[in-house]
Amino acid sequence: MRGKDYLDHLKKINDVFYDQIKIADQKAAYIFTFMLAFLITSSEGRATFQWQRYVDAQFPLVIFSAMMAVAASISLICTGGENSASSCSPMRSRRRRSSSTALLLKPNS
Repeated sequence: MRGKDYLDHLKKINDVFYDQIKIADQKAAYIFTFMLAFLITSSEGRATFQWQRYVDAQFPLVIFSAMMAVAASISLICTGGENSASSCSPMRSRRRRSSSTALLLKPNS
């Protein structure tokens, strides 16, 4: 009976991990969609990627515009693509190494 209990425990853990990964990917998709819409529809968002803004602006505006451009670029890079939730994570390499032994299967619903 101990083996069956252990297997049930592993299945429950698998279900929790599966749900967490699914939610993380959904959140990444929301962030990507929001940032893309922001950069397309906002003139201020688009202006952060135009050289003229940095040439003509005062120093504080240049700093904040550069910070926004870097943040927007990083958020688009880290949230876009397959397996996006972990693409820019510092734990990415550790996850990949252990993924061959993980029991991350789609739970039976």
